[in-house]
Amino acid sequence: MKVMCPNCQTEKDTVSETRRGPTNISRVRKCRNCGKTFRTTERLDESSLKVVNRSGELEDFNRHRIANGIRLAGRGKPLLESEIGPLVDRVVFRVHGLIQEKEKGEPITTLDVGKLVLEELRNEAPAAHIRFAAVFWGRLDQDGQGFATIDDFITWVHAQYDWLPDTDIEKRLERPTTVIKRSGRTEAFTREKVKNGLLISLRGRRRQRSDEEAVAERITALVEKELAGQPYIRSGQIGTAVLRALESEGEEVGYIRFAIMFKELRQPLEIWLEAKALQRRRM
Repeated sequence: MKVMCPNCQTEKDTVSETRRGPTNISRVRKCRNCGKTFRTTERLDESSLKVVNRSGELEDFNRHRIANGIRLAGRGKPLLESEIGPLVDRVVFRVHGLIQEKEKGEPITTLDVGKLVLEELRNEAPAAHIRFAAVFWGRLDQDGQGFATIDDFITWVHAQYDWLPDTDIEKRLERPTTVIKRSGRTEAFTREKVKNGLLISLRGRRRQRSDEEAVAERITALVEKELAGQPYIRSGQIGTAVLRALESEGEEVGYIRFAIMFKELRQPLEIWLEAKALQRRRM
């Protein structure tokens, strides 16, 4: 690259120092004509970058697609926008470096770019790193490198974070520990809360209160069994498990009572369709 000396306006120079940043390259140059030193900054140009997609077609490098993928992976505990930009800059910088490393004419692929994103996320945001990998490696068109089964996913996660507990820890979890509410707030899982909700649905369905208690206890045990091994659950999972247990126990009126509350059925047609669907499954 020819650079004009700002002192004598010639294009003869030597480079004595090069510093690479995430978005530019800074060089200290010495003019061979006048002997003066000067610094230049060259911004990495990503507009000229091309990548080969999964279909084998050449397309423009798209930093916005990378940023959106990172943004989605960080949903729930989002990365700040001020963090995403520099992270993408580092990926762009590494793509340029990868081009230099590859043999002349060998193209950069979207698979190469995805791997670089994963490496950057691993250092920046572990949870987003795993979530991005679940999407990226969760495909089966990654040259045989994707997750074919949940076993592959677990093996990969444990290899990345070997401080995680043994993979059979879920066998010791008889019931969930934490419930994530619709608002995003969390609270401890308690079987009493499940049982109390069931008692409301079963009120008056048995001659004795003790009989209602016994049925509610039995259905609560079924719910816990279904949710066992999952430390974190959504409140909706509990409601769905309760409905399945009520149906399996033949508590159809209790089912519709609970469904009206859980599904927030407000219109007569909604309630009628829910009841008819339950009836049809029994038939």
